[in-house]
Amino acid sequence: MLECELKFRVADFGGVEESLAGLGCSLSEPDEETNLVFDDPRGALGASGTLLRLRKCSSGLLLTVKTTVAHPAVKVREEHEALLGCDIGGGVEILAALGFAPVYRYDKTRRTCSLLDTTVCLDELRFGRYVEIEAPSEEALVRTAVRLGFDPAAGIRLSYAALEREADGDA
Repeated sequence: MLECELKFRVADFGGVEESLAGLGCSLSEPDEETNLVFDDPRGALGASGTLLRLRKCSSGLLLTVKTTVAHPAVKVREEHEALLGCDIGGGVEILAALGFAPVYRYDKTRRTCSLLDTTVCLDELRFGRYVEIEAPSEEALVRTAVRLGFDPAAGIRLSYAALEREADGDA
């Protein structure tokens, strides 16, 4: 599945929550997530722009692979996901048997809602609050960003790992 995404840093979620409510959207309950990003000892996945992630969330353990698709205006990735029938330790063991080890961990609280054909995520992390919009096309992404009062040209295409490094002054 193709996924287009942009993030927008916000001081708080109040304005976005009001906009979503005004559009008839209701946010999910907060979901506490633990995300582990994996790579091989050479860092080949990261170097190629491929993300291999295990996410522990309320729906279980989600294994995700994302590959980068070149695009001038938004972050576009080919995304494949599978829900695993094990705990995070079992997921780590499976990936370790394939030669992968965790290289980055981040925790976040996420609330989501659907707006037409997009998903709007309100993510709170140690280093900031972000509204992430995920859509199947650039057009849908831009349309939703504008409806929520964001300038798509000001959208952030960086990963949370890069944003954390930037916040910590390690950019």
